[in-house]
Amino acid sequence: MKKQEEKTIFEVLFEKEICFAVIVSLNTFKCKGIDENSRDYFLIVQKQDLKELKNKSFKRTNAYANVYERDLSSIEITEFKSHQEKFVKAQHNQFGRVYELKTNSFKKLHESLKRDAVLN
Repeated sequence: MKKQEEKTIFEVLFEKEICFAVIVSLNTFKCKGIDENSRDYFLIVQKQDLKELKNKSFKRTNAYANVYERDLSSIEITEFKSHQEKFVKAQHNQFGRVYELKTNSFKKLHESLKRDAVLN
């Protein structure tokens, strides 16, 4: 029996309509006296969505208790870029960029969940 091909992280996120954001972290460091730059790409999701993302290697962030993150591979970065039309740049500064889905703001979801936790 042929093994079913595993779906990519973006296929799962889009199919299950999970709210997420893509973060591009800009890093500057000195190498032999010259400033070098690198970029790290990662996804963030809310804890409530982890059950839909089994075996996708998300880990809890240090900064936010209910936010989980996962680094993107070079293939996944290319896949993200191929879906660029689905995203809006929600934030951009010297530390990096945050991309949210045009139809589902991660920031709004995070703030509403935080507000609901305080009210309950």
